[in-house]
Amino acid sequence: MELGPLIKDARNSLGWSQAELARRIGVSQVAIKKIEDGQTRRSKHLTSVLAAVGLKHLILDGALMAGDDEPEPNAAIAGQPELLKPLGGARDLPVMGTAVGGSEEDGDFRLNGDVLERTTRPPALAGRKRAFAVNLITNSMYPLYRAGKKIYADEDGRRPEIGDEVLLELYSDEDGEPGPVYVKTLVSRGAKTIVVSQYNPPKELRFDAMRVKQMLRIIPYDELLGV
Repeated sequence: MELGPLIKDARNSLGWSQAELARRIGVSQVAIKKIEDGQTRRSKHLTSVLAAVGLKHLILDGALMAGDDEPEPNAAIAGQPELLKPLGGARDLPVMGTAVGGSEEDGDFRLNGDVLERTTRPPALAGRKRAFAVNLITNSMYPLYRAGKKIYADEDGRRPEIGDEVLLELYSDEDGEPGPVYVKTLVSRGAKTIVVSQYNPPKELRFDAMRVKQMLRIIPYDELLGV
């Protein structure tokens, strides 16, 4: 388990730079960089970083596997918590390729079917074979989600409910081409019409239910991290 990439993803999900995280816990940016570069076992600031970015589930009162000399797994250090091995954490979660639509009516992006890279698997997605991430490329859901950030979904996840953020993909009008994908909030769902809304600019969109190829719930960041 590599904590560095997991911490980096959690920090990015919060919209913080390394400098901002360092300021919040009172350490240098260099200390944060070392942790994210994989020098986690040698950092006395690790527990503060984990707590700050919402990874408290990796900590248990007892001992911390950190310090200048790496201790035995169960060695206790007074006043420090123990680092646990979380579920998941492998850098194997596919990040699906996206393409920008030609206009607002073309959606927030289109899924092109390619896997761009593999990213760290959040604990909540451990063992979930059809989970994936995409890099959001529009600001229609800002400030909840902004361009450049990853959003996560699972094709085997629970059915979206009213009020959930969703990834809604339509069938394409062109044979063999991917249809538009919308990242929105689900307002209502009927046999004939699906209504979603966005933040930026605020408005509602209505879709013929027969045009919808799939609608997946976007998994919130706090749920992904198990907090």
